[in-house]
Amino acid sequence: HKASSYAEQGLTIDQESVRLDPKNHSLQRSLAIGYVNVADIDSRIGRLSRSLECLKKSQAIIRAMVQADPQNVANRGALGDILIVAGQVFMRAGQLDDALHQWNEARALYQALSKVDSNAMLYSMRAAMCLTKRGDAAVQIGKPASAETYFRSSLVSVEPRLAPSADRDALFTAAAAYAGLGN
Repeated sequence: HKASSYAEQGLTIDQESVRLDPKNHSLQRSLAIGYVNVADIDSRIGRLSRSLECLKKSQAIIRAMVQADPQNVANRGALGDILIVAGQVFMRAGQLDDALHQWNEARALYQALSKVDSNAMLYSMRAAMCLTKRGDAAVQIGKPASAETYFRSSLVSVEPRLAPSADRDALFTAAAAYAGLGN
């Protein structure tokens, strides 16, 4: 489990960095991401209890940052990213409702950010990715009609951006949605 070891080392460094400079928002954000990285890896190797514990710490940090400064786009974007991973962790833990809640919240955050930030396309792609994740979940629980609706909704957002100069996120999201439709 080298990945787990590396994630742990990164988390330890993040913890020490925040201890040395507790008011540094970038370091706090990095610590929240460090916890969610450990949560993701732990959930992949079957350490679900520990994974959910790290997930809770990650979200507590980033939610406190968003609450303290609701207009901070970097914090809100990081919360969205953490929520996407959280949904995947909850799916691995068999907690479908929690997974769907995380992806719904992430999608709402990204949609709001796409209206106010210069990275509008990135955030709209991530909102579409949340729909693809919901489609994957619907496939797993045997609801193909719902899955198809989610995948097609994702494609409605993504396909207009699939030009020769399309970005990686648009291509990834479209590929995932089409793969989901193929399932």
